[in-house]
Amino acid sequence: IRSGGPYTKHIGRGLKSLLDGGDGAAGAFGPDTSPAGHALATAAVCEAYGMSGDATLRQPAAAAVARLVALQRPDGGWAEDAGGDSTLVGTGWAVLALQAGRNARVPAPDVAVVKLVDYLNRHS
Repeated sequence: IRSGGPYTKHIGRGLKSLLDGGDGAAGAFGPDTSPAGHALATAAVCEAYGMSGDATLRQPAAAAVARLVALQRPDGGWAEDAGGDSTLVGTGWAVLALQAGRNARVPAPDVAVVKLVDYLNRHS
């Protein structure tokens, strides 16, 4: 991260921990394999990329969004825990991450968004 702000060092260390803790090329971060945990990590990486423009974060952000889309349940939502059913909480974290990706110009495929909107319409 090249912002030079007062928290640059701390944010950089946090991102390094995320990126070094898993398989960044596959969009996997750290030991938490839950969809909700992945959504939070995805949001962090996408926010960092979008705010900094650091080109080294583009590929991990894109891979994280792709992995999050792959974790979408057939009903259009996301589970909180691996292998669980979709919940509004798990789906909410995914929405946060997908919006961060969209803001960073790393959008999810339209089909995933359509499934998401359908899920939310059925459950709200």
